[in-house]
Amino acid sequence: MADQIFRKASLERLSSPEQLDQLMQVTKPLKWLSLLACFIIIGVAACWGWWGEIFTKVHGQGILMTSGSVYDVVSLGAGRVEDLNVEAGDTVRAGQVLAVLAQPELEQQIQEVKEELKNLNAERNLVRSLDLKTIDLKKKYLAEKRRALEESIGFNEQRAKFLAKQAENIKGLIEKKILTPIQYEEAVKEQNNTLHEVMKLKSELKNLSAQETELDSQREKDLITVEYRISQSKEKLKALREKFDLQSRVVSPHAGRVLEIFKDAGKVIGIGEPLLSLEIGHEGSDPPSCVLYFPSVEGKKLRTGMSVHVSPSVVKKETYGYVLAEISEVSSFPASSKGMMRVLQNEDLVRSLAMGGAPIMAKAKLLSDTNTFSGYRWSSGQGPPLKIQSGNLCAASVVVDRQRPIELVLPYLKRHILGVGEEYGRN
Repeated sequence: MADQIFRKASLERLSSPEQLDQLMQVTKPLKWLSLLACFIIIGVAACWGWWGEIFTKVHGQGILMTSGSVYDVVSLGAGRVEDLNVEAGDTVRAGQVLAVLAQPELEQQIQEVKEELKNLNAERNLVRSLDLKTIDLKKKYLAEKRRALEESIGFNEQRAKFLAKQAENIKGLIEKKILTPIQYEEAVKEQNNTLHEVMKLKSELKNLSAQETELDSQREKDLITVEYRISQSKEKLKALREKFDLQSRVVSPHAGRVLEIFKDAGKVIGIGEPLLSLEIGHEGSDPPSCVLYFPSVEGKKLRTGMSVHVSPSVVKKETYGYVLAEISEVSSFPASSKGMMRVLQNEDLVRSLAMGGAPIMAKAKLLSDTNTFSGYRWSSGQGPPLKIQSGNLCAASVVVDRQRPIELVLPYLKRHILGVGEEYGRN
């Protein structure tokens, strides 16, 4: 008994021939399940590595804008804003008066020219009335003087004829020794004086005719002078009124929607200073598009026609997804701050979207869908129950490349496991 180490029942069970046909268990069933799961995972990973896809995306930021651009409406005059006729969000038409500015100096100048014009009109009427009366009186005087001159000329001509005949008679008497030559000389001298008087009177008569002609011409000259001064005053008044209309009103040069107002009523604005920013284009005429900015390195991978996922800032992406869009334009060179300012017209927005460098600008066209409330195609189907308007900031992502996972793994294995390409990599 002391030499029997194993139990008798155990020895009998081992020596029984019925136990010889049983297989020996090497692995438990639970371990087989674990091994099967590992093979399934490896198979799925292999299938995904061969037929699956990994997306390479670039991310950017931008703003929704219409087909036009943002335009700063500036004032052409300096003054205090008396009336502001619009508010942010209002739609305006081309030529609409947006604000009225006070122009006291121009108003004073216009009033002074009006008074001057009034005085000149009165002067013209006075010249017309006084000149007519004066001319009538002068003409009567000249007519009487003409008649006196003509009578005097006639009398002196008759006297000159008489004196000529008398001189002939004296000459005959001298030959007969009745009269002396001195008397003849006196008669001839008197005749010559008479003829000289006739010439003098005729010269006065000629001057008298010139004076009569000058009366009418002088009147015309006075009227022309006054009319010229009136014309000058009218031109000056017209120019001042045009200047007043130009500087006292801020007019919208384009149709569009007011985005932001820089000067309220009562504030002073200078020449060339912006009053408000205007988004050019009629609301609803063209759907807004996305003006997007991407980092310059990643932005160079963009191409027209690529799909874009746009997430407006007013919509929760987790709830409604994103708007589907398509790139329609990509800039060839990085955008400068001045170029961005020309498009955005907002310094703070330019600094925000520049991302500390010179980004690549791209424009994306939102895909339309008439079955949604917003009118655009959403990844979630219906999208949010609100209208997407221009001026909203947005984030965007673009798939620039699609690769099979194995295409990414093989280069890694070649380089780090097999050592292929290490020298090229170092170079």
